[in-house]
Amino acid sequence: MLTRSEIKLIQSLRRKSKRDEEGLFLAEGRKAIEELLPYFRCKCLIGTEEILQGVDCHKVERVEVIDKKFPFTKISILDSPRFLLGIFVKRSHDLPLEWSGVGLSLILDSVQDPGNIGTIIRTAAWFGCKRIFMTEGTADPYSPKVVQSTMGALGQVELYALAHACDFVSSALSQGIPVYGTFLDGTPLSEVCFSSPNEDALLIMGNEGRGVSEDLASLCDKRILIPPTNPSNHPESLNVAIATAILLSRWYLR
Repeated sequence: MLTRSEIKLIQSLRRKSKRDEEGLFLAEGRKAIEELLPYFRCKCLIGTEEILQGVDCHKVERVEVIDKKFPFTKISILDSPRFLLGIFVKRSHDLPLEWSGVGLSLILDSVQDPGNIGTIIRTAAWFGCKRIFMTEGTADPYSPKVVQSTMGALGQVELYALAHACDFVSSALSQGIPVYGTFLDGTPLSEVCFSSPNEDALLIMGNEGRGVSEDLASLCDKRILIPPTNPSNHPESLNVAIATAILLSRWYLR
């Protein structure tokens, strides 16, 4: 049986500060949990006996079987509880000091919407983009909304927090790594000659409202515009997740 303190801990993991402090995050629902289990250490699975049946729990540190009468809404992170909750350990990666054939990597520059972050992670995993760097101000990739929206893709990419984004990009440039960014005054996408899909490169995707920050924009040596079909009548900008999908598709499927 879950204790009061354990329930309190689970509830507290809805907050980023507590997730950072504990190094833990939550996932709910059988599909999401089964897709995370191969990639993340699972400290505890909580669910009814019926739902736990068939779930591979041999690597799970603790399995807590609850009665159907247990008030699952106390610990659920969803509007419609799935009656299976996992407590997972976050992964940490040291920033790479060298580039060695990893291909295209993304930098998310203060992308704030969790839905956009989840879609970008899922799209990156689909195309085989393995590294995503996030500047300060970017939404937490381990928030419940992001975890659920990635549909398991969270474990298929390496996530890095960038405390000093400009220094990181400058270092990449000094090693001959091309740095792409999206701008309204950039070269139309159809005219851009990308590197080979297997060559190292960085692609910076900017904040939903202001785009790429000035400091990082000054370091982009390749500026790209995704042009609208109708230049005289179009929305102000593309959604950042959609723009990322277009660019990843162009990079990997040319």
